[in-house]
Amino acid sequence: MKPPQTGSKTETLPSLLEAIPEATRARIAVYLYSRSHTHELGIRIAATCERRALKQAPGLVGDAIHDLSRKPCAATSFGSRSVSSKGISLGGSLRVGARA
Repeated sequence: MKPPQTGSKTETLPSLLEAIPEATRARIAVYLYSRSHTHELGIRIAATCERRALKQAPGLVGDAIHDLSRKPCAATSFGSRSVSSKGISLGGSLRVGARA
């Protein structure tokens, strides 16, 4: 049985975060922001923190993500790079006449 739907993701995140102390949320935001696949989530969590808490979080990005979290979200660009028609090989390059 699936859990009941309680609304959109934008409504769910603040309700999940409200029980977490602000200093902890700031550290989570910095951590998530520093990973490419959770970058946007880090910014959304940073939006729930004051600048002071983000500046005290470990790392050098506190001010930057505070500013980013107060701007409108841009569309993500995942998968926008094109891959050449040759594809990708994990076999490495082969040299003609190379000895093993």
